[in-house]
Amino acid sequence: MLHGKRLVFVYGTAFAVLVFLLQWLEYRFLILDHAQEVFTVAWMVDLSVGIEKKKATTCTSRLK
Repeated sequence: MLHGKRLVFVYGTAFAVLVFLLQWLEYRFLILDHAQEVFTVAWMVDLSVGIEKKKATTCTSRLK
């Protein structure tokens, strides 16, 4: 019976590794295919955070 459990463990581990590799490759190609959009969104978020910080600094300096 140990042989059967070992076989299931080996197949399960191999399947888990293959699924992980496929998902990693899919994620990698998704990022590479849409790199321009990803960087544009990241830049827009950074820009909006910078604008909000500037507004907050300006508002607090006016209150003093």
